[in-house]
Amino acid sequence: MRERRNMNVRTLALLAACLCASAPAAVSAQSTPAPSPAATSAATAPASPSAASPVPGPSPSAAVTSRAREWLNRILTGSIDRSQLDAKMSAALTDAQAKQLSTQLAPLGSPTAFTFIDSQVAQGVTVYRYRATFKSVTATWAFALDSDGKIGGMFLRPSQ
Repeated sequence: MRERRNMNVRTLALLAACLCASAPAAVSAQSTPAPSPAATSAATAPASPSAASPVPGPSPSAAVTSRAREWLNRILTGSIDRSQLDAKMSAALTDAQAKQLSTQLAPLGSPTAFTFIDSQVAQGVTVYRYRATFKSVTATWAFALDSDGKIGGMFLRPSQ
């Protein structure tokens, strides 16, 4: 069981590095504990110091929460709908990467619980964070939407 949990934690860390594509770096850094160098380098730099300061965001509507959960399931199953992604996110999440991630994350199964934590807004992007509880691990799922409703970033990290 411990070996399985360690595999899941490593896999989740890989997912965090892969999917933090175009959400603002300030939001990514503020929303999660110490992003990996790969995740930080994949994120876009803030346009100005004032734009970098995230502010508390809104509570999600039922539609946003449903979409966030749907996209966690899409990552788990490799069922990607590129029409919902912004251009940077679509380019960052290749078909090969989506397949690899779904293969690695399949042992997690579906989340048994999915709970809103908080949200932040920076550079016109709102990042909603949720606690996703699986049988063997609990993780934070961040789901970033731009002002047009396109997905600009997402990541899954083991909870600390």
